[in-house]
Amino acid sequence: MIIITDIESPWLDALESRMGDTKEPLENAGEGLLAAMRQQITGGKLQGLAQSTREQKAELGEPMTPLIATGGLLDSLRPGGRDNVLNVTGDTVEAGTANKVAELHVTGTRRLPRRDFTLIPDATYDEICDQVLSWMIEENQ
Repeated sequence: MIIITDIESPWLDALESRMGDTKEPLENAGEGLLAAMRQQITGGKLQGLAQSTREQKAELGEPMTPLIATGGLLDSLRPGGRDNVLNVTGDTVEAGTANKVAELHVTGTRRLPRRDFTLIPDATYDEICDQVLSWMIEENQ
């Protein structure tokens, strides 16, 4: 699960009261994070498959891209998808998946290499934060 911010401070409370409803920009930020996680999976930057896994997938006619065999994990990273998590509460947005196999891929196991699709590139994270800041500025002009 990725949490953009979980800060409790008088400054943030004052800003939130001045800003009004921040649900929309935080939901947009969460959707951006989900899109970035999907890109981590589909972009081919995760550790490749072992030879034995490639052979097994070839026999089954499954895609050779890690984490895409059934499509369930990828679907869980779409707003409204099964097992999707996109919650906005106050000044916090949670974006991710409750898919049962996700944690195994993120942390890895003795037999399964770590493929952490939740590691969002800094540039993408900065872009999402910039979008929220732009909304804040436009909303208060």
